[in-house]
Amino acid sequence: MNFESPYVNMTMRLRVRQNLNVFGMLYGCQDVAGRIGALADELDLHDFLDRQTGKLSSGQKTRVALAKSLINARADRCLWGTNWPHPGAARGPITQVTPYQVVDNPRLVSAFMEWCPDAAMRKMILVDTPARLYRFPAA
Repeated sequence: MNFESPYVNMTMRLRVRQNLNVFGMLYGCQDVAGRIGALADELDLHDFLDRQTGKLSSGQKTRVALAKSLINARADRCLWGTNWPHPGAARGPITQVTPYQVVDNPRLVSAFMEWCPDAAMRKMILVDTPARLYRFPAA
């Protein structure tokens, strides 16, 4: 399993391709070079794959961080999750009740459908994997 955190940087002196290669090998990805190529296509990384990670713009670093988190992605290990009902819209004293964030939930679902157009893969992510992970009884 992999994750992305804004608090953990990749090695800034390494080139993007080198960083992704390290994480691909670390996470046991099969065909690391092919996976990097596919992610470069999906996330439009080709223009800076061979640039030092520390010299990228913040937007480029965000795309590289997303690629790092997806390098070993497998649909049979993905879960869909949100922080519904989206607490924490305002910051205040711990004793103060804050309103929920206004979130366009239908847009989130539409985005998921766009990112995952295959019905069998959606079922795997939304039904099969959670059932296996949380040991839900067979329906």
